Amino acid sequence: MKMEYNSTQSVEQNIHDIISKFGLEATSEMINNTKDEWIIPNFLAPQTITMIYASAGAGKSLFTLYLAKFLLQENKFSQIHYLDADNSPRVLKDRNLNQILDSFKDSFHYYFIDKPKNGDILTHLSKSNDLDGALIIIDSIRNFINVDFTKDDKITSFLDKLQKLRNLGATIIFLHHQPKQSEEENNKAYKGSTAFMDSVDEGYYLSLIKEHSVLSASELFFTLEPQKFRFDMAVSNFIINTDNFKFKKDDSLLFANNDIARYTAEYVIKILQKHTDGLPKSKLIKELKDLAFRDDVEVYRKNSLWRFMDKFKNRLWTITRETKHNTIRYKLINS
Repeated sequence: MKMEYNSTQSVEQNIHDIISKFGLEATSEMINNTKDEWIIPNFLAPQTITMIYASAGAGKSLFTLYLAKFLLQENKFSQIHYLDADNSPRVLKDRNLNQILDSFKDSFHYYFIDKPKNGDILTHLSKSNDLDGALIIIDSIRNFINVDFTKDDKITSFLDKLQKLRNLGATIIFLHHQPKQSEEENNKAYKGSTAFMDSVDEGYYLSLIKEHSVLSASELFFTLEPQKFRFDMAVSNFIINTDNFKFKKDDSLLFANNDIARYTAEYVIKILQKHTDGLPKSKLIKELKDLAFRDDVEVYRKNSLWRFMDKFKNRLWTITRETKHNTIRYKLINS
């Protein structure tokens, strides 16, 4: 929905008249008629700004290319414009971009952008007359920014340009990088100012699994973790097949990050299915330890377990604090 402001008032008589020149006044009918639309449930909504970030080599561009193809296959967008200032034609040849372009000649437009910082392409895009319903992908945002990454006011001013495109009807995804991470642990931080996260509708940390016992040699598994959880956004798992271009969302957790996570998820679900009213923290961990000992498998323990449980809060189970007994209760959703 494009925002159309009332800018025709000739006399500024009161507060309402003045503010109405700069914004659209909310009405009960407007809010009631607002649809909870999804492009991909709990992952991508129309007319939003989404940041996807990860460390170098994590597969951000590959994932987003396959995502774009999937969205066109499913008729989610009539036009997708991919602005690439990060990758070379040689890299895209290896990813079979030519086959995707042949399949969607009239709807998928891929551009190798030269010197985007000097051209201020985003300002020019705001003058376009066909932004409504379009998807614009920017790879990566650092190549389009000519200001200090660490300055909130500079980044906010830059990202205002993306918000203007969104208000004119576009859906926007941009890719971003992380600072260098240690080998032991990724802190899931993104590079630069806090304004990056403040100015987007959702920011996803992307992680990649290249090898897993349940994946074929040509399959890659991506997990995208929301950092803001707006609009019921949730952790989303995707599998892509680099041989046949298949792209599917998989939330079964059979493809969790590793075997420890997979067993933990399967056992927790099994336990909570038996206890439809849920279980307090102490009883859940006892039953989980008993099952793991019986089957001689490793599962998450203590703090690792609670972090894992938090990761899928309101997606697979609810987590509530009972003040009466000062305990935390876990309950399977739809049980």
